[in-house]
This record gives sequence, structure tokens and C-alpha cells, in this order.
Amino acid sequence: MWEIYDRLIEGIPEDLRITSCVSGSNWSMVRAGERCGTAMTVTGHNAVDRLPIDVKNATLKETAVLAKSWNFRLATIGMAAINAWYNTMDNARALGHTDQKDEHGMNAFDYMVESLAGKKVTMIGHFPNIERLTEGKAEVRILEREPSGADYPDSACEYLLPESDAVIITGSAFTNKTMPRLLELSKNAMTCVVGPTTPVSSILFDYGVDLISGFCSLDPDETESAVCQGIRRGLFRTGTMVNCERK
Repeated sequence: MWEIYDRLIEGIPEDLRITSCVSGSNWSMVRAGERCGTAMTVTGHNAVDRLPIDVKNATLKETAVLAKSWNFRLATIGMAAINAWYNTMDNARALGHTDQKDEHGMNAFDYMVESLAGKKVTMIGHFPNIERLTEGKAEVRILEREPSGADYPDSACEYLLPESDAVIITGSAFTNKTMPRLLELSKNAMTCVVGPTTPVSSILFDYGVDLISGFCSLDPDETESAVCQGIRRGLFRTGTMVNCERK
């Protein structure tokens, strides 16, 4: 179950050192020089009194190991560290991303909407403005840890994912450790992993992911400022969404 995490961590060089780390209310961020990675802040019932490593003197790889922590706030920092290495425009273009729409890119739902027409779609996470997929274009079921309205509880994944034509998974499933099982359950579906917690790495393709829709910071200083201010949507103005398809 840890294999995908171990491979992502193993791919990070040993010598890059952390220059900044912020755990914000909505997003967290880790920088190593001009490399900047983000992740949605996931909280749990166990508070963080202090980091188990001295981030000011830690390497990016040492910090990335926190992604395997069962303390989700620490795991968020670990995922941001992983993304500081992988989520660059060079990596995205090497995986087939082409600049789209405007300087902030095209989100996964605009990118996928036509290909999802007529399909049974299951989404892990209630994304904003998802109604664009529900206007008769696709049958959409949404799974949430705290469901509301017509949402299904997240435990329904065992029943709904195997019968889905397409599955869209929030990248924060890496943080809460559900990603390996969700990918396993989705092996017969077109699968997309989406959001700023998503590593832009071809490693994901080896586990059945068909579309990586991640976030690359274009201005690390502005990204850090947005994270510190707790601006939820403001983060996206500091970088661009990238979409990379498995060939």
C-alpha cells in the first residue's frame, strides 16, 4: 500500500534543502529555493505540537517522508514537499501538458467535460461548480467524508467505484491514505486525480491514473503569500493548472 508514496519520495534528490514551510488554514506550502509545492491542508483529531524534524535544516526528501504520517497535518506538509519537486512546468510539459485557456490554465472539469458525456461518473470530494457536469451530460455521484444533500458517504466507494465509467479523485486522498485503495477500486474506469495536492509525476500513470490535473506555482513568493493569508481561491491566481494524459 505504501509503494506509490515510496516511489514518489525516492525520486527526490538528497541534496535539496527546505527554504520555507507554511501550514495554512486552507493550503500548505513547502519551498526549496524556486521550487514550490502546495497541498490542501487536511486536519485530523490529533493536533501537531511540533514537527518531528527541524524543517529549517531538513532536506526536501526528509520532509517528503512526512506524507506517510498518520497525523494528517504533517502528511499535508509531506505532500507539499513531494510536489515541490514534481510540480514544475518542465515536468508538466514533459508529460504532455500544453498551455490552455489563459495564464492560469484549464481546470480538470473543463478539460474533461466532453469526454464524460453520457458516462457514470463518481467523484471523491465535492468540488465547487461541479453542476456543469450534472446538466444532463453525465450521471454524477459524489462521495464525501461528511456528506450533504445528495452526497454519498465515503464508505460507498467500495460499491460505486467498480461500476463507474469515470472516477475523479481529489489529490488530498494521498494525504488521508485512501488513494491506493481508491485507485485499486477504479482500475476499470477512466481515472483522474485532481487538485493542488496532486503530484505531477508519471509514477501515477503506473497505478492506473489516466489524467493528472495538478497545480504548478508560477510565482513562489505570491504562492507563499496566498497560503499565509488563507486565501482559498487566491492560490490559483499564483500559478496554473496543468493537465497531463497517460499515453
